[in-house]
Amino acid sequence: MKTQVQIKTLLTVFVSFFLLTELNAQYVSDRETMKNISYVNEPLDAITQLQALQYEYKSEDYKHLNLPEGQRYGFDADSVQRVFPSAVRVTPVRYMAGKNLYKTAMVKTVDYNSLIPLLIASINQQQKEIRALRDEVERLRGVKK
Repeated sequence: MKTQVQIKTLLTVFVSFFLLTELNAQYVSDRETMKNISYVNEPLDAITQLQALQYEYKSEDYKHLNLPEGQRYGFDADSVQRVFPSAVRVTPVRYMAGKNLYKTAMVKTVDYNSLIPLLIASINQQQKEIRALRDEVERLRGVKK
């Protein structure tokens, strides 16, 4: 009986953790949960200030951070922070520095998910500009005839 209760408790904790992390990974986007809503206007200039990088982590120098090996693509956090400060967080990473000794390293992280709406708004802005240019070309072609 006691084992069944422990298993149920463990299962409840696991399912709760799974649902919580799933919800966090997907972000809550229900408009009713939002305030101070405004549309992102003309983010293209800001987006074009970001320079995409191809890089590898210095895994050997930062073993305690368990950084992945191999080629990566992304941005450096300092560049993103200059343009979109709310997309960068300073995150504590706790690691073992010896027997029964833990230390915390503070590292900058980029919330790539928060850049997706800005990229979509940039595409929309670009498409609007392309349509305006096409209309202008058509108008000029009509004047020539």
